[in-house]
Amino acid sequence: MAEEQHFSISETDDPELTGYIDRAMAAHGRLFEATRQVDEIQFAMCLFQEMRGMREAGWSTADEARTAFSQYIEHMKALEPDDPMAVRISLSLYSYLSESAGVYETSKNMLRIVTGQFHDIMPFRELVAQHKITGEQIAPNANRIMKDILGHAIAAGHDDLGQIILEAFDADLRNGYAHADYVVSNEGIRLPRRNGGQYRVVDYEAFAKLINKAVYFFEVLNHLVHESMTSYTEPRLVYGRINGKDPAMWAVILRDGNRFGFKMGGDIGPETDPNAVKI
Repeated sequence: MAEEQHFSISETDDPELTGYIDRAMAAHGRLFEATRQVDEIQFAMCLFQEMRGMREAGWSTADEARTAFSQYIEHMKALEPDDPMAVRISLSLYSYLSESAGVYETSKNMLRIVTGQFHDIMPFRELVAQHKITGEQIAPNANRIMKDILGHAIAAGHDDLGQIILEAFDADLRNGYAHADYVVSNEGIRLPRRNGGQYRVVDYEAFAKLINKAVYFFEVLNHLVHESMTSYTEPRLVYGRINGKDPAMWAVILRDGNRFGFKMGGDIGPETDPNAVKI
């Protein structure tokens, strides 16, 4: 089961950002609905971000991302507009949003399902590398995660999702911050690329668009997860599969108080009254 978390979308008067929110809602909404149509049990599993079996509470980086996001926003509101730390904190938030792979497991798993695969508790496992000397696993960085989702979205015919990712996440900017390869200047954020490559400047107007779109990308996805969980306030009896090995079976998906989950097997069958089931 999962603790339900409410996540709303910030308001804006900027026509470009309003348009971006609308397109992000439409792109994610289309993916959510396509996934639900394939298999509703698989769809419900996608709403459990960072599902890791019986791990105790307090270890989910997806939950932490939402907490950190709220703290970042509150702290930034307290800063003066001309405070130079505002740029650095905004860069930190931008990098954090780029790296929040636990949240983006929802999108990746949905793309898996609409392309004939099944939910995977570690959907980015194929991107994990191994150190040649120590043998330790090396987690993929944000660039590999986003490129993977982008490529999968386009291959699945969800080009609209790919487009909103491209508009929000700038690999150079994220790399510059992550490797302290940037300079905050009067003209904007300079990316020297000290180890080679063409230097560039991201002016503050462009940076404002990027950070706001990344924020809205994050908010929209979390908002739709919350809305999807809430849609099961009236429990639903569904028929589907939890993986590619076990046969299809009946399940009841429900939101019980502030908890969300599903129950299957045992006495759950086609004659089950979903309103009599509790988690």
